[in-house]
Amino acid sequence: MVIGVMYPGMSFPLLVNKEKIGIFKVLGTLPMTTGQITSGTKIMIWKGSDEKTVGETLYPPILHPVIATPLQMKMVDDPALSNVVGRASKMIGNFMSYYTHLPHEATKGKMTFLLHGPCDKKAVVEGIGRTLGLPVASVDASSLIKDFPSDSVSQINTCIQRPESRDGPLLIFLDRFDELVPHNRCGSTVMTDITTTQLKLLLDDPWVIFGHRITILVVSVRWINLICPTILSRIRTRFYCGNDEKEGDWDGVGMSLLKLLETNKSIDPNSRWVVTNAILYGNTSLSKSDVTKLFAATQSFDSIVIDAMQVLKDFKNTGSKAVSDLFLRATARRPCIILIQQLDAINNETLISLILHEMNNMDRDLHVFASTRWWQLIHHMFLESRLFTRRVFCGVDSKKDECDFVGQALFEIQQRMGTASDKSTSS
Repeated sequence: MVIGVMYPGMSFPLLVNKEKIGIFKVLGTLPMTTGQITSGTKIMIWKGSDEKTVGETLYPPILHPVIATPLQMKMVDDPALSNVVGRASKMIGNFMSYYTHLPHEATKGKMTFLLHGPCDKKAVVEGIGRTLGLPVASVDASSLIKDFPSDSVSQINTCIQRPESRDGPLLIFLDRFDELVPHNRCGSTVMTDITTTQLKLLLDDPWVIFGHRITILVVSVRWINLICPTILSRIRTRFYCGNDEKEGDWDGVGMSLLKLLETNKSIDPNSRWVVTNAILYGNTSLSKSDVTKLFAATQSFDSIVIDAMQVLKDFKNTGSKAVSDLFLRATARRPCIILIQQLDAINNETLISLILHEMNNMDRDLHVFASTRWWQLIHHMFLESRLFTRRVFCGVDSKKDECDFVGQALFEIQQRMGTASDKSTSS
């Protein structure tokens, strides 16, 4: 059984003839060349029908690839972020003031809070540091996942305890926390289970184990729904980084994405990546492009965003080459999600057939998302192909039925207009 695929940057111990010969490291991949790892711990690489067994691992491999450049929305000057900086700074100030009045624990204490949402959380933490005059230690949380359990535990302890830092208050920022402690039903591995257990112990301990100082631990995630529930329950203070009016829609998207991943995980429980082709819809101001980019990052996928009108323009200029080039470009960047925005604008049946052909034959590490306001208005060839296996509503659950009702009404109007047009043409 295949349990995962190899990506650049992965490394783990390798056995040949039951002897450890070193570390197997994936330095790069070529388009149309696939490396896979089976549950029997054998490593195989093949191109086309040519297959080669490289060796065996010491234990089932840890599948935790990361994107070299994390995707993050940049909204440094957003007033909403300034508001978060102010509220968090006040909370930390009160916490520090409380501990400085304790006679025996004046320089020893720890607090934790969480930042979630589409905007730049690092800018928020840096703003807090400037406001309070605190040093900031930024850590990419995914870098704490190592190839051996003991190494991961040691790395987490070192990160949180920071024995090399000077005495005095310290602000520790763990970015991409959702990759370190993913939800156990949509992406956890043996190694992330180990890191989650260790973080529970550290979060439950009110004191810093090494050193005598006040420590403020800030973790950032895209959606709170996609991290381990038992970790989330230990971090009660949370700040949404974005427009307050869109917080409900953002959390609604997170819940829809969790359902998407849970459903696919039940189909293939051994897979680390359970992404599938999906339609993002909803009559909201929430950017489906932002949703796709950040969701792709949570799953360690790259992403390509293209507008349907651009696809139509390229098809008019270069024909079928426009579609094949798009999928080839995504193949070279796999694992990758292609987002076609405003898919309901594509009505050319020749173009639709080309897209469906590519989707039927694309690499297993490619996925296609489509965005629209109302999924009912998408061309019937897309819907009847059943290649888009999931629909993700981008908004609050309470508005989903209303959106579906409007979409169905618009579809019926569109059908009546099409029928009337056909009759006038025939007469």
